[in-house]
Amino acid sequence: MAINKNNVVVEGSRGKFGKNLVFRQRAGLTVLSKHPVLKDDYVPTEKQVTQRFKFIEATWYAKNAIEDPA
Repeated sequence: MAINKNNVVVEGSRGKFGKNLVFRQRAGLTVLSKHPVLKDDYVPTEKQVTQRFKFIEATWYAKNAIEDPA
C-alpha cells in the first residue's frame, strides 16, 4: 500500500486503474493499493444479507420519494 502525500498527478484520485490498482481516499490522503479479490467460496453472513436487503429497500423508497412531486 502506497500513500500519496504531495503528488499533483494522483492527488484526489479515486477508483480502479485496470484490474491492478485501486486509488482510495483515507483521512485526506490518497492511498494506492492492490485490487481486492473475493474468494469463490465466500458466503455472506445472515447479518450481511439482512443489511443488504435493508439498503435495497431504502434505495427503492428514496427513488419513489424523488419521483413523487408532493
